Amino acid sequence: MIHNRTFRQALFAGTLPAIALAAFCNPAFAAETEAVVALPEIIVTARKQQESLQNVPISVTAFDSESIELHNFNNVQDMSYSIPNLNFSRLTTLSTSISIRGINSADNAPGFETGVAVILDDVYIGRAAGFTTNLIDIERVEVLRGPQGTLQGRNVTAGSINIVTDRPSDDFKVKGKISYGNYDELTAMGVVSGPIIPGKLAGKIGIARIRNDGYGRNVSLDKPLDSTDAWSFRGQLAFTPTDDLTILLTGDYDDYDNHDSHGYFGPPDIVKLTPDITDREATGDVWNNGFRKVGGGALNIYYTFPNEMTLASITSARAYDVSAIQEGDPDQNWGPSGAGTFVATARNDQKQNQFSQEVRLASPSGGNFTWLTGLYYYRDTLKNYQNFLFGVNTGSVIAGASTIDDSRSTTKSYAAFGSATNHFSDRFSVTGGLRYTINKRGIRVLEALGIDGTDAVFGDYVDMLTQDDPAPTEFDALVALGTTRNKVTDKALTGDLTFTVDWTDDVSTFAKYAHGFKGGGFNASFNSGFSGGSVKPEYIDSFELGLRSMLFDRKLRFNLTNFYMKVKDQQTLIYDSVAFRYVTANEPGVRTYGFELDAAAVLMPELTWSLGVGYINSEITGGANKGLRPAYSSPWSINTSLSFDQPVTETLNLFAFGEASWRDSYALLAGSPDASRQGAYWWLGGKVGVKAADGSWSLSLYGRNLTNETVASYATNVPGLFTVAFLQPPRTYGVELSFNF
Repeated sequence: MIHNRTFRQALFAGTLPAIALAAFCNPAFAAETEAVVALPEIIVTARKQQESLQNVPISVTAFDSESIELHNFNNVQDMSYSIPNLNFSRLTTLSTSISIRGINSADNAPGFETGVAVILDDVYIGRAAGFTTNLIDIERVEVLRGPQGTLQGRNVTAGSINIVTDRPSDDFKVKGKISYGNYDELTAMGVVSGPIIPGKLAGKIGIARIRNDGYGRNVSLDKPLDSTDAWSFRGQLAFTPTDDLTILLTGDYDDYDNHDSHGYFGPPDIVKLTPDITDREATGDVWNNGFRKVGGGALNIYYTFPNEMTLASITSARAYDVSAIQEGDPDQNWGPSGAGTFVATARNDQKQNQFSQEVRLASPSGGNFTWLTGLYYYRDTLKNYQNFLFGVNTGSVIAGASTIDDSRSTTKSYAAFGSATNHFSDRFSVTGGLRYTINKRGIRVLEALGIDGTDAVFGDYVDMLTQDDPAPTEFDALVALGTTRNKVTDKALTGDLTFTVDWTDDVSTFAKYAHGFKGGGFNASFNSGFSGGSVKPEYIDSFELGLRSMLFDRKLRFNLTNFYMKVKDQQTLIYDSVAFRYVTANEPGVRTYGFELDAAAVLMPELTWSLGVGYINSEITGGANKGLRPAYSSPWSINTSLSFDQPVTETLNLFAFGEASWRDSYALLAGSPDASRQGAYWWLGGKVGVKAADGSWSLSLYGRNLTNETVASYATNVPGLFTVAFLQPPRTYGVELSFNF
């Protein structure tokens, strides 16, 4: 239980000094500084309309295209070190872990969805395996923290990541970059945009290529680990037959192959990562092959009526096909080679498709009373096949069997939503929103034992494995273990209420309450009789107090959001080390409070500074894990950067950018406070180079993780056997050429 005094101190510790600063700042300061330099205005669509970031009562971190280029972001995961209270880790080809404010969603089990929405050009992407999008042609990325379900979509209990791409230009443009670095890492991205029918139809094509030879190595097999070989494509047509009507037709496709580190193994019962792991050299027979193909299309229609009301229709279909194969070599598997050696391999195939339709109608902007209302439909089908092979190498066959889980899950979701703002005066407004959601989900799971024959000594067996067939998919006989069917329907009314006061044109505060909901689901992942077990819905109540200020003629931005959240039945992925299985479970209760600070300042005309600070105090309040912190809830996350841009001639500028991020220690697995833990670390990056004064080209040197920190994105300990960890990239550096004509 939280003492009232402790809560008040945490909630207002940063707010009161900040309000005092805004109220008593010296106006003369602006006159003493360079008046020609100011922080740029950031436009976001966090509330489904274009607004200045300073006018949005939501905790938002946003990056425009120039900032994305300066930070050298290639994908969304790269951004996580620059955003307070966010942890984004790719674990394997199939699994991604995202945590905002300590609310974690590890998208591993096929019956489990994330609590963080990714919105790509107004399209909600349902599962994490489908949104590791390369940042080819991005206009802006917005990270919204806290429940956003009223307007952003379904299951948004933790927050949302909104990706807005550049629209085709009516002027011919070419932009891109190419870089080369250590680990033979090649990144090439390019976009061509221009008119097809001037004034009416424009188009663009963007292509990206990213590859590297692998950050680690299996020294037993002499094969790479953590390698990447990816292609990405995005195309769009923009049809504007009149000034009031815009029709966008978009298609994208990603092809991603890699060799995940199926874990760097260390001694049993360790608390900290050992040299066995930090050297990025794995031993043994396991070599993980990952394949992912992701694609989709969307038809977005935006129309403005003569009375200035606006209509938006977003129709989208998306799909992915993913395979993760953990290949075991019988000659080297987990012990001396030859007869009697234990063998274990695994295969996981997922095929998903989704369809969504959203329609929104909004009032004219600028009045004292504005509103937005809409309807939403979402349909999802996921097929998941898992095969875990285990046995003993006899020298000619594998004595053992394959446990097979074959599931098909379906989701249908319907929602009606609306939000309205009333400006009672020039300085005071109230915003309220509601969303009613119906989620219908069903699952069918077949569990079986796959065998090929009978061995006189060892019993059931399967044929010797090969690289092309490390975990067989066809068998002479199947022993049915049972079929599980389950259905669940959840209905929820959620919403938010916000009070905003504009003290001056540049300083405002807000108080907000939000109630969020995430639908229930199922366990469907190597559960040996437990598959199909249902997981209860997750509910969240969030309270926020915020300050937004832009001071000294836009030379200083100081934004602060304090929050307190209570989560009921938080859906959490845990590893059952006794039964050797991942299980999605409900934590009875989680309590979290903290804050996010976002500051930036123009120190000199050529020098800009930024600071982001996040604090989380999170605790599980019931059940077996009572008193522990949820996974990936780092108490402190701090990032600061300096950006320097100085003309050296009339046509040439020298620029430099450096960023330092610090993350406090955190657990990597629910219910495992010691053995699965990442210690505190620094993450340093930067870029230095020269560029044309008009921005048409730049040549630079870049570096990431410059101190070569070993950071585990996931780790688990099997008592008495081993600890296994998946690692974030090591130090990388290289040279980059970018162009924009």
